[in-house]
Amino acid sequence: MGICLMTGYIRLRQVIHKISLVSLFSVIVGILLFILPAQGKTEYTMKDNTDRDNAYRLYLEKRMKSGPFPERDRQKIPGLEVEPEEVKEDLIKPAKPAVEEKKEEPSVIEKAYRLQYSDYILRQLAKIEHIDIPSIWLEKQHGTLEALDRLSVKIRDQLGSEETDISTILPKDFAFILKEKLEILETVDEPSARLRERLLILKERYLNLIEKYFIQFGYDLFRPEGFPPPTNMVLSEDYILGPGDVLRINIWGSEADFELDGIIKPDGTITLPRLGIIPLAGVRYGDVKKIITREAQKYIQGINLNVTILQPRSLGVYVVGQVKNPGFTVIPAFSTVLTALSKAGGPLKVGSLRNIMIYRKGKLYRRLDLYDIILKGDISNDVLIEDKDVVHVPYIGSTVAVIGAVRRPAIFEIKDESCRLDKTLAMAGRVMAQAQAKLNVRRFKNNRALTVLDVNLNDPKTSTFHTQDGDLVEVRYIAQKFPKTIKITGHLWDPLELAYHEGMRISEVVPRPEMIKPNAITNYALLRRYDPLTTEFREEKISLPDIWSGETDFPLKVHDEIKILAKEDYGIKTFVYLRGAVWKPGDFEYMPGMTLRDLIALGGGLKKWTGHGVVELTRQKIINNEVVTEHSKIDLFKDKIDKFLQPFDMVSIPQVKGAGSISEITITGEIRFPGVYALKKGERLSDLITRAGGFLPTAYLYGTRFYSKNAQKIQQQAFDKLISDLEMRITSATVGAAATATGTGAVQAAQAQQAAMTSFISGLKSFKTSGRVVIKLVDLESFKGSAYDIKLENEDSLEIPSIPAFVSVVGSVYAPNSYLYQPNATLADYLKLAGGPSKTADTMFLTLHKANGEIVGLPSMSSRSFYKQKLMPGDTIVVPEDMERVPRFRMVKDITDIMYKITLAVGVVATIL
Repeated sequence: MGICLMTGYIRLRQVIHKISLVSLFSVIVGILLFILPAQGKTEYTMKDNTDRDNAYRLYLEKRMKSGPFPERDRQKIPGLEVEPEEVKEDLIKPAKPAVEEKKEEPSVIEKAYRLQYSDYILRQLAKIEHIDIPSIWLEKQHGTLEALDRLSVKIRDQLGSEETDISTILPKDFAFILKEKLEILETVDEPSARLRERLLILKERYLNLIEKYFIQFGYDLFRPEGFPPPTNMVLSEDYILGPGDVLRINIWGSEADFELDGIIKPDGTITLPRLGIIPLAGVRYGDVKKIITREAQKYIQGINLNVTILQPRSLGVYVVGQVKNPGFTVIPAFSTVLTALSKAGGPLKVGSLRNIMIYRKGKLYRRLDLYDIILKGDISNDVLIEDKDVVHVPYIGSTVAVIGAVRRPAIFEIKDESCRLDKTLAMAGRVMAQAQAKLNVRRFKNNRALTVLDVNLNDPKTSTFHTQDGDLVEVRYIAQKFPKTIKITGHLWDPLELAYHEGMRISEVVPRPEMIKPNAITNYALLRRYDPLTTEFREEKISLPDIWSGETDFPLKVHDEIKILAKEDYGIKTFVYLRGAVWKPGDFEYMPGMTLRDLIALGGGLKKWTGHGVVELTRQKIINNEVVTEHSKIDLFKDKIDKFLQPFDMVSIPQVKGAGSISEITITGEIRFPGVYALKKGERLSDLITRAGGFLPTAYLYGTRFYSKNAQKIQQQAFDKLISDLEMRITSATVGAAATATGTGAVQAAQAQQAAMTSFISGLKSFKTSGRVVIKLVDLESFKGSAYDIKLENEDSLEIPSIPAFVSVVGSVYAPNSYLYQPNATLADYLKLAGGPSKTADTMFLTLHKANGEIVGLPSMSSRSFYKQKLMPGDTIVVPEDMERVPRFRMVKDITDIMYKITLAVGVVATIL
């Protein structure tokens, strides 16, 4: 393959050109087939909601319409185990749009609190959420158009590139923009589509901070599942029967044994077989057995009787007032007020949770405070509903909002016009330990001006303070302050924070050596001291050894911090170096007290081939501000090797040359014992053949191939130099052609030629020489001691082929092929068999690649002698292309000579391609 590089490459380019046209046509047809059916298509989804590709589903649909559905295609989709007919009807269905959950709109009360107080407590809420509020929101009220205009400009200015992240403009978890204001912002100055898209992302990413806290308390009690009545409740003896109750009467005795079921009719009676009509409406459940027994004994004597309610009647109740679904509703028996409210959807946020009234027979029967259930768990007032009861939810009463350092911030309803402050805070779960003793009560006085009242929780008078309708109780967190402590941080096993006291000294708190982690800086530490005048910290070094020894001591100040430093943080590393005959040479971190023995142990110990056992220790010293390098010898077997090392010492352990490595050579082919053999120094080729048992009768000695690692390196260098020379000439020629090209067509042609030549050079660079050396191998007796009986080296190889039966003709001929070997046939005879050189052949540079590795070129001998030489089995005739006929080579002068040399070089690598 390698010997016909030029010819093969040219033909390959022609084939690729043809294939490219066919491929391009196929791609265009494929695109049309893909686009045309896609017009007017419907998006599809899988019935079982599995995540599958839409395009592949459309492909499956098309396959099912056109014919049988192959098993292999069905297996491409997990879980698809139905036949095509079932797939058509059951599997693929038009996609349904996802139903977006509707967010509940805030009530008028929530809107009122947000409108009144959001500007004033924005910082407090942001502090709770650990949010840094942009100053633009605080310069003016967040609802003003001016602030929105400025924010719009700021976003537009900072969205100059697609890579800009919106979180760099506003904090990660914050965006206080209500929907209405965002819509105004989107229309300011008609922002670009990209700005509008970023604003939509802003809307989705950032929740409204105020909405999270100003929420009315208790209304999430009524969820869709409601409060179902108990299904296994034991009936009370006082239960009053009425129309709709289903009874079961069991009668047994000497004359009868039967069971009767009956329902009380609207007229209040029940009809029982053999017993007649019995009025039961208004009768206590505890008395019904006596009544039915008395009636039954009129007809049947000596019986026993039992009565049970098989199914209680449903109740009709009126739920009116401020509920989501007011009106008459039917509920099961034994339902409570909560069940009735739940059936009506629960109270609206303008409805009261603390003054729900139950009317029975036209009179107020009971009041229900849902806060008792939510806050205390008291359900004593959640009474059972009776038929025709009326549950009335009036408008909500006074409200108070609590925000800040409480366990449950929300908007609460109070029963009266005012409420004691402690009870208001109790509804919010009481103040937290982190709350300030003083809190603010914001109040709109007389429906006019806003006032702020400071209330001290530790003041006894506070017990008489009352919150009023519309108040906002703002419980602030304690401001972060420096605690009076001393900190000990850094490279320690257990960093400490100690309470500061007057007279505390550094010797009391400095860490002891056993508290410090390994690889710490122990000769000094840093003392960070706070200066209240400049409100800054300053650092100074303190000597740890002096403090430990008692030589240094001084008083500490509040907020002082002692920091132990780690060597790793400052890149402080010292090494010792180990080289030579050890199992793991390298650079090892120096440790105080390390000896030569320790270093050799870190290297895995000595190898067996350490020569005379003397190692060399190299050490640097600084004398008179100059680095002086000293070498010393240490006998591992006589001297003490517990000698201490110093940082940056180098220990070199000599190794006997060649020890520990064995040279190998490979012999294959027609030899009696082929394989891999170990070499000893000075062994020759004849010795190897003798060790391998000699040649087989089928050995073709003329075609022997011998490969040398050293020869391969030399050949590769020569080959690379030829390629480099060719590349330089081509680059110079293509650049000149591009510079002188005029017109679009000429420039494009020059660029195409340059690209083609670059690709061609890249292909040449990928070839590697084989390292074949020409050896004339004859019978072993004659060969031994001859000039070709060379010394062997590591990784050499010898290949002795069998006799081939052909001669090859490749390149620019009419019939390139391999032809049977004919004794006494000449090179001209084989050319004639191949049809002779083609019109594009360069007959001046024919080459003959002999089976023994020699290459003979026509320029090296006369034409008559070249064509009349007799060939041997395995020889190859190479007929190159005329380079002047290749368009991309015309611009390069002397290209033929270089390509001829490359062809000869490629002949060297022919055996490995």
